[in-house]
Amino acid sequence: MTYTLLDWPKLIDDMSKKWDVNEAKDWKKEPVENKRSSDCACKFKRIPEIRQINFDKASGTTAIVWNDGSKTTTVHCGKDEEFEEYAGFCAAIVKKLFESTSAAKKFMEEKDVKRAKARKEALRQKRLEETRAIEAKNRAKKEAAEQKVIKKFVDQVMSCMASELDLSSQEDDGK
Repeated sequence: MTYTLLDWPKLIDDMSKKWDVNEAKDWKKEPVENKRSSDCACKFKRIPEIRQINFDKASGTTAIVWNDGSKTTTVHCGKDEEFEEYAGFCAAIVKKLFESTSAAKKFMEEKDVKRAKARKEALRQKRLEETRAIEAKNRAKKEAAEQKVIKKFVDQVMSCMASELDLSSQEDDGK
């Protein structure tokens, strides 16, 4: 569904229905743990009413002042991006909903199927490389232990041979 700037109450209502945040007892003070943890693994507060929105094209910022007296939510557009009021408004709403942009980005990445597959494959490759490294290390330890046993055996054999040679040379000397 596409929303316009004038549709923000409907957008907020749709988000509230989707994430069941209306069931919070005191939504002004307490974060709400989503009941459907498979939908959203984050804690967030219900979005209060908006008192005012300030757009500043010069600095590329959008600030939303909330009616409940909570901290003003401010977002900035990127240095190389063109300022758009709608994008700033949406970013500020999402920032308020998830309590931070990093939490919103993490949620988005977790739900992105392509990124999830790539992350899963990268993790599989990393585990495979770690397993191969451990196997190589274990092989090297085993070979070193075997070499140590062989060297000890050879030293014992050489010692026995030297002892025999000493005994045989003493017998030859005694005759």
